[in-house]
Amino acid sequence: MRKILLLGITMMMSSANAADSIKVNTILTVPQQKELDSITSSFRISSCGTVTFAQALKRSPPCPMATHLYPFAQWLAAKGKTYAECMKDLSDRQQCAIDTQGYAIDLSTAPMAGDPKAPVVIVEYMSGLCPLCKYVGAELYREVTDGQLKGKARLAIKPCKGNRADEAIVAAAHFNKQWEFVMALHACKLRPDEPLLLKIADSLGMAPAAFRDYMNSRELQMVIERDSREAVGNGVTIAPTFFINGKRYRSYKDPRWVVDAALWECAAAKKNRR
Repeated sequence: MRKILLLGITMMMSSANAADSIKVNTILTVPQQKELDSITSSFRISSCGTVTFAQALKRSPPCPMATHLYPFAQWLAAKGKTYAECMKDLSDRQQCAIDTQGYAIDLSTAPMAGDPKAPVVIVEYMSGLCPLCKYVGAELYREVTDGQLKGKARLAIKPCKGNRADEAIVAAAHFNKQWEFVMALHACKLRPDEPLLLKIADSLGMAPAAFRDYMNSRELQMVIERDSREAVGNGVTIAPTFFINGKRYRSYKDPRWVVDAALWECAAAKKNRR
């Protein structure tokens, strides 16, 4: 059963790409600016009456979707993306922002980071062996606890690969130290085998013997199997995969763009409460 549940979920093992360190306000070269101008004159903002990007930005006030997407368009141009790539990535991000399809995610036993009253919930299906999973998860943890998303979003992680690192993350949750464990695991650049996982647990005040016993327990395996079944049911085929307020996030997994999407959802939630 366990092998069946985990089938099809693969990991993005690459860490953050150096090109993704480009800041939104990077000064564009002349060719990049021309590319951006070409994009804004042709890409259409569906929620603004299908006017072009440039037309939507010139409105008074500017169309919210246009102002939401424009920094992303600048970033794509700065990364040297082709016109076709920029148009596709913008289309995907726009669709992500207006998507209404919801997915069932059980958060009853998932430890939450961030303000428990925050209106936005970010869920990451992850693997403890995936550098990108740990990197983005750690950055989002910082954002919801002391960054742009403080008071606006909460974060939950769901290990769903069933390797020893995933089992250790679930075990840490059992001992009420999941987030401390995840941050320590992210800080460690070695591949986490069992001795290292137990060493991290010990450093955080969890008795290695008890920690290992829980890692080997049927109770833990049931958690992994449940979350793996849920991930597969929600169409997750790669780790990390993010959901924001029950909607699947399909854009760049660079932390700034997950944060940006969460802020968009927070604004939408605030608007709906009025």
